[in-house]
Amino acid sequence: MAMSLLMARVIPDALGDDGPYFAGAYFVFRFVADGVGVLNGDREAREAQWSFIPPTMVGSVLALAGGFIDSPRRAWIWLGSLAVDLVAALAAERVDWHTTVQLPLSSSLRTTANSSIPIPSAPASYYRDDHPIARE
Repeated sequence: MAMSLLMARVIPDALGDDGPYFAGAYFVFRFVADGVGVLNGDREAREAQWSFIPPTMVGSVLALAGGFIDSPRRAWIWLGSLAVDLVAALAAERVDWHTTVQLPLSSSLRTTANSSIPIPSAPASYYRDDHPIARE
């Protein structure tokens, strides 16, 4: 979270003098996020995360290197880093990702058949013909 705050603080001048700060914070953020993804979850989730780490680390290293290069070329290197991350995300789409979320249910929440994530119920009047939206 601290790295996100630092990135938000320096982004107005990220293509200028604050480029190394932004790139360093982004690199640390991605490193920690990937590490947390590997440490959490079951075996299948960890394997899926491990398949995602190499390309995202390439993108993160590109972003870090771009932070120390002069401004006109920095934007192009960061666009390359973004492209690597997008390709990694598209490639990760083919991996069997899953998460399990267990949330406590209350009487005002219901769950879908295939999910343990509660979804708030709409009031009964929402489904009647005399609802204000249905009258329009």
